[in-house]
Amino acid sequence: MDVTELKAREKHIQTQAQEKRRLVANEAAAKEASRLKSQFLANVSCETYHQSERTNTCQMSHEIRTPISGVIGMAELLMEGDEEEDHREITENIYRSANALLSVINDILDFSVSTSDGRSSNNRHLKMGNDC
Repeated sequence: MDVTELKAREKHIQTQAQEKRRLVANEAAAKEASRLKSQFLANVSCETYHQSERTNTCQMSHEIRTPISGVIGMAELLMEGDEEEDHREITENIYRSANALLSVINDILDFSVSTSDGRSSNNRHLKMGNDC
């Protein structure tokens, strides 16, 4: 081999080394971009999940509390107009039971909201009428 061939070969090897360094740098950049994308999507998914969880808890809260409030309201109406002692006692039991159930539901839903929001409970209890 003469000097010209050696120089051409050396130039070719240098070009290949530069190309390899560029490919390695591109691969590292692609991996970092993929990692950042995955991290971003995980954060978005997490936020979406927590927002969905809060929305579902609010809907569940309404769907559970509304019928209980209706039972309490109807029991109040019965207590106001019922003259018979047996019926009044049954109506008062319904009223007390519904209020006790509402209290338990409030505690569960408040705890659920506080844990999904990462904050402490803020006592959003509904009070319906006077306790008997």
